[in-house]
Amino acid sequence: MVKKPTPKILIIEDDQFMVRILTREFNQAGLTNYQIVNDGSDILKEFKKYKPDLIVLDILLPGMTGLEALKDIRELKEGKKIPVFILTNYSNPEYKKLAKRLGVRDYLIKSNTLVSELIKKIKEII
Repeated sequence: MVKKPTPKILIIEDDQFMVRILTREFNQAGLTNYQIVNDGSDILKEFKKYKPDLIVLDILLPGMTGLEALKDIRELKEGKKIPVFILTNYSNPEYKKLAKRLGVRDYLIKSNTLVSELIKKIKEII
């Protein structure tokens, strides 16, 4: 039996407490191949360099919002179909509409979502 390679995940989150939770839970779930970006203005550069299989994206970031960066990613050939999970505290209907137009896989509210639920969703598509 051939073991599947661990997917490359780009975690875009500026809250260091949330980063610690995500990395701990991802490591425990065997999702150990990730890169963390905490400034919106670095997202596109890191995306091109890291070439992730999946993105976990916060919306409110320093430099540029996550949705603005996602627009830029979607314009790239390699970014058109990449699965993206929004993980944010903003339940703004306009953000949700824009995220849907940008092809986001799921829009999750941090306070209503366990990291284990996010991991389950990730594992379902990899």
